[in-house]
Amino acid sequence: MWIFMIVFWSIIILLFILVEIFTTGIWSGMTSLVAIPSLFISIFTKSNEWWMILIQVLLFIILWIILYYGLYKILKNKIKYGQKLEQMIGIDFQKKYILQKESKEIIFSNEDYGLIIINGKKFRTISYEKQGIIQKNTEVFIKEIKGNIFYIERV
Repeated sequence: MWIFMIVFWSIIILLFILVEIFTTGIWSGMTSLVAIPSLFISIFTKSNEWWMILIQVLLFIILWIILYYGLYKILKNKIKYGQKLEQMIGIDFQKKYILQKESKEIIFSNEDYGLIIINGKKFRTISYEKQGIIQKNTEVFIKEIKGNIFYIERV
């Protein structure tokens, strides 16, 4: 049974290293690092006891939670922008923009989003409350930004 656990933790480590290589996030790499202590326990104890397997799994879960929340807190405090999102993108809420694609107030699919181009960058739009459908080539103001969606209204 202890050989099974060595193989199990080795597969977990290799699997998450491969996932880390092919993705842009850091969480799968973190998961492979957290599995290393459990692998060492399985190598050096050579025990078939059920409680040893439980210790390995609990250690893995506890270390993952500690590392996840610890790393999240560190990254959250480190990544602070010195300017607002609008300044980073170059948006002026007082400026008029030309709508490039019809924008709707109610979205059922990706095709229902409008399109606006600011400084060569494309942004999705939704018509602001009680604006209904805003036709292409209409002058609009940006009323609000939520996530990656610009809420617009007619001039």
